[in-house]
Amino acid sequence: MKRNLTIDILRLAAAFAVVCLHNFSGSGVAGAEETVALARFAVPLFFLVSGYFCAVMSRERKLRQILRIFAWAVLEPV
Repeated sequence: MKRNLTIDILRLAAAFAVVCLHNFSGSGVAGAEETVALARFAVPLFFLVSGYFCAVMSRERKLRQILRIFAWAVLEPV
């Protein structure tokens, strides 16, 4: 199966917008409220696009990916 680069670009834009949300929320910077308002699409879009990638994975690959994320989250030193 060939990778859809348009979806990758949407995912990149959503990830960048999430970073903007975290950096500008409550910062007091000029234009922060407008930036946050424009970036509100980010989280739903990121989940939607990530779901697209998960839907095309095999069952074994999904399980392996979940276990990898869980192990990283539990074993990562703080």
